[in-house]
Amino acid sequence: MKKFIMFALAGVVALSNVGLTMAAAPAAPAKAIAFAPISFEAAEAVLWTSGPTATGSVDVIANADGTKALKIDIASRAADWNTLTSSTINPPAGTVWSLTKYDTLKASVTNPNNFESEIRLNITDNLGNTRLTIFKIPANSTREIAIDKTYWGEPGVKSADWDAGYAQVGVDPSQIKAIRFYAAEPTPSIMEGQSSMAFIIDNIHVEKGVVPSGASFAITNIKPGKTETAAAFMPLPKTHYEALLGKTLVGGTPPAFPNSMTVQLKKDGKNLATAADGTLMVAAGDTVTMHVQMFKTYALLGNAGTTNLDISLSSPKGIKILTPTNSQTFVDANPIGVLAGLNFDFVMPEGNVDLLNDFKWDFKLTPQ
Repeated sequence: MKKFIMFALAGVVALSNVGLTMAAAPAAPAKAIAFAPISFEAAEAVLWTSGPTATGSVDVIANADGTKALKIDIASRAADWNTLTSSTINPPAGTVWSLTKYDTLKASVTNPNNFESEIRLNITDNLGNTRLTIFKIPANSTREIAIDKTYWGEPGVKSADWDAGYAQVGVDPSQIKAIRFYAAEPTPSIMEGQSSMAFIIDNIHVEKGVVPSGASFAITNIKPGKTETAAAFMPLPKTHYEALLGKTLVGGTPPAFPNSMTVQLKKDGKNLATAADGTLMVAAGDTVTMHVQMFKTYALLGNAGTTNLDISLSSPKGIKILTPTNSQTFVDANPIGVLAGLNFDFVMPEGNVDLLNDFKWDFKLTPQ
């Protein structure tokens, strides 16, 4: 029991127990970590809530083989959703669990009751979305429950299939901050006629999924290469920053693209390469870096003192941006002196991405 892109560059509440969900403002960035198995053993960091409740208790118990598990014991059904006997599992402080949509979250749930029971899990992400998932466990039996791509849904988009066992908005599995186990105690029609019940939870873990080999995408608006090893890069057209920097940012002589910044695509720190037709294959879910190059001959004309060129990246299409802001410092009216680059990371969605229309760049000069 123990257990990829057509893209181009252009100009930047939690689920209540009664089943209502509202999106909240995104929380502060948190460090993404892998999900480590939770089996409630003494050597594990305690990431779960336990203790007595108004109508029951949550305790770590011993299994028959001496291993540990978590028991939610509901002595009497709560009539108030705010006083449920439940347990919430959270990642370590300052972190979120990072899964892909192809991964499956699993847990072993035992129903020691003499009747079929229903257990619910609320999965909450760091964007304020909560997904309701529902599982039925036969009497006196153990079932491995599984939350997969269907259950994750689309982040912030409502979808429901009560028979299949999910409802409310989808979540971003790369930013999970809470998993809550509970029963719908105040709803009399669920486990009708039963005044008390218990659940035993064990071996919470993630089964890694494999991105389908066919889930690949073409990148266009990239300077076509002559060979398949040509680096994938393109100019950042001056039209995107002319209004702010046209009379201020001077210099810059990169080959083939005079007086422009360039964007080079990278993955895992390595330059991506285009095929002869200028396409590029990237898998959905991969992190892609747009390396915006600032050439060493650039200077801010008339600048006195230190000024930051602040660059922000957003996506009208809703592509997940991991690095939304960055800046380059200029001192007096001197060239920046080095071939500098600013990295902006995003997560490749399913389907094509158009660099010119799916991203928005904003520029601002900030004197220091």
